[in-house]
Amino acid sequence: MIFLSTLLLSVFVTIALVPLCSRVAVQVCALDMPGARKVHPAPVPRCGGAAMALGAIVPIVLWVSLSQSIAAYLCGCAVLIAAGLYDDFKGLGYQAKFMAQVAAAMLLVLYGGVSIRDLGSLLPGGMLLPRWLADMLTVFVVVGVTNAINLATITIVSQCIGCLLYTSPSPRDS
Repeated sequence: MIFLSTLLLSVFVTIALVPLCSRVAVQVCALDMPGARKVHPAPVPRCGGAAMALGAIVPIVLWVSLSQSIAAYLCGCAVLIAAGLYDDFKGLGYQAKFMAQVAAAMLLVLYGGVSIRDLGSLLPGGMLLPRWLADMLTVFVVVGVTNAINLATITIVSQCIGCLLYTSPSPRDS
C-alpha cells in the first residue's frame, strides 16, 4: 500500500506544481525556445524538473524517518535542484553541472556515510574495499548515474523511489 500511496502523492504534488512552475517560468522568461535541434514549435517553460523533483521528495519527507544518510541524501537533492533551477533561469555550463553532481555525491558519502564497500562476488571471500577506495567508487557511481539519467529530473524521481523501497518495511517483516 505504501507504494501506491507514494505514487499517488508524488503524481498529485507534481501535477499541482507544474502549472505554478510554468507560470513562474513564463513570467521570468525561463523558456526553451524552438530551434533546429528542438522538436517543439513554440516556447516551452523550463521549470518542470523542479515540480517533478519536489513531487518525488515530498513522500520521503513525510514517510521516511530522518537519519543522517536520508538528511545527506535530501541535501544532495537540494544541490541538484538548485543547480537545475539556476540552469533553467540563467543557464549553467557543463562544468558547473558536473561540479553540482560531485558536490551532491560527496554530501551523500561524507555527511551521510553512504559507501559502496562490498562488491559482492567480484571480490574474493567477502573482502571489503578500503574506505578511501569505497568512497571514491561511491562518488564515481553516483555522479555517473546522475549524469547518465539527467541532472535533477528523472534522477531524483528514481532515487526517491529507490530510497522508499530501501527504507520501507518488507511484507515479511510484519
